[in-house]
Amino acid sequence: MITNINEFFFSKHYAYDSDNRFKLRIKDAIINNKLQNNELANSRFKKAMFYYGLDVLDKLATAMNPLAIVFGNIYFRENKKLILADISVDKSKGNIYVAIIKDQIVVTLLLYPALISNQDIFDKIKQHDGTEVKKILDIDNTVLSLNDKKRKNIIIDLDISDLEFNKLYPPISLKNNNINGILTKSEIVLNDEELKNKPKEDIFSMKIIPTEFKKLIPNKEFVIYTGMEILVNYKDGPKIKKIRNLVIDEKGTSRKFSLEFENTLKPMPLELGTTFIISPKIANEEYRKLIDAFELDDNTNFNFMGPITKFNFYKKEKTGNIPKLGVIIDPRNFF
Repeated sequence: MITNINEFFFSKHYAYDSDNRFKLRIKDAIINNKLQNNELANSRFKKAMFYYGLDVLDKLATAMNPLAIVFGNIYFRENKKLILADISVDKSKGNIYVAIIKDQIVVTLLLYPALISNQDIFDKIKQHDGTEVKKILDIDNTVLSLNDKKRKNIIIDLDISDLEFNKLYPPISLKNNNINGILTKSEIVLNDEELKNKPKEDIFSMKIIPTEFKKLIPNKEFVIYTGMEILVNYKDGPKIKKIRNLVIDEKGTSRKFSLEFENTLKPMPLELGTTFIISPKIANEEYRKLIDAFELDDNTNFNFMGPITKFNFYKKEKTGNIPKLGVIIDPRNFF
């Protein structure tokens, strides 16, 4: 519900087109820094920039028009050291994002290097499309001086826990713009109240497994076979599929595996590194540790997703019925 006429909407160019600026310059951004944990840096960078590029802009309100809002300079903190972010997007490099707003609509997003002055930002915006902004605002909505390079830093802290980091960048909740038109289901982390009101089949919200919790997850073999129902990951989220046939292609001493599903024509190849979902049975003690660690309700069912690391093939002579395949993954997400 719109509560203030001066709150911002997102243009198609910024958020909704197939080549929208939010996708090109935040979702598809590449971190060039050589950090000890680049996977963690990438996930936290995206979470923080999703927050600033969507949630913060959605909730800002000002009558000034046109204007620019600066997100930066961006740093990583690793082993207590601040490291200036080196980010590549579609056609540029830098570490300062600048959102341009016209007529209360976020129209585009630019990326500039750290050494740029506020006056240079003003001038480059005018060079970009002729827009002469009235003001340049910092992330806290204060007006920046054009006479210096001062602006608030954004620090992506890799030294703190996921729980601490998530408090700094809470789940995105938009009131003026349609979040489902911008983020996929796997990119949206729902809060508890939203989860309660969601249909059961629509609550597959992927959550990254914190590094410190991985040791709690049992290294389970998940055995699959013909006739079994499993969760399969698709672009629009996991779906329950029944295995029509476990296909084993044997050539000499090597085997290749694939799955055929009911009501689905295209088979799914299974290879090392393939993303796969397992729903293992977990013993009471292990289950209790996971429930407590992730702060979840009792009776929660765990599903884990990650790349396949190993197969164990069981011939029907051993199973006494049909061939079965044990799958072991490196769990990266859970839901």
